[in-house]
Amino acid sequence: MSDTIWVAIITGCLTTIPQIIITIINNRKEVKIKSIEKFKQDQLKVIIDFLDSVGGIYSNDGISLSKKSDFQKTSQKLLLYFPSIDINEFNKIFDSTKKWNTSERLKVLQPLLKQLSKSIQEK
Repeated sequence: MSDTIWVAIITGCLTTIPQIIITIINNRKEVKIKSIEKFKQDQLKVIIDFLDSVGGIYSNDGISLSKKSDFQKTSQKLLLYFPSIDINEFNKIFDSTKKWNTSERLKVLQPLLKQLSKSIQEK
């Protein structure tokens, strides 16, 4: 083979290999970004589910077993996404169901909501 063919082969390889490497890097970056977005969506869904369950245990009808179970499940899910939450916060919220004063209930719930808000904004 002549030198021209070798130069053409080497030039072709040198232009193709960087494009392949760039494509791989971009794909990894996109996957990472999608993973982070999915995690954020899951965090928000868990917070919404938790707030729904808190509303269920704060109803005036009393607490049914299913509402208590929902509260416990969503509390555990919340701990998966926000491990810095103190478990005692959930006990305080659950204990506050015995109080019929709405402002007292909000006082118990507010610290946890502030902590969740900060956690979302940090990440």
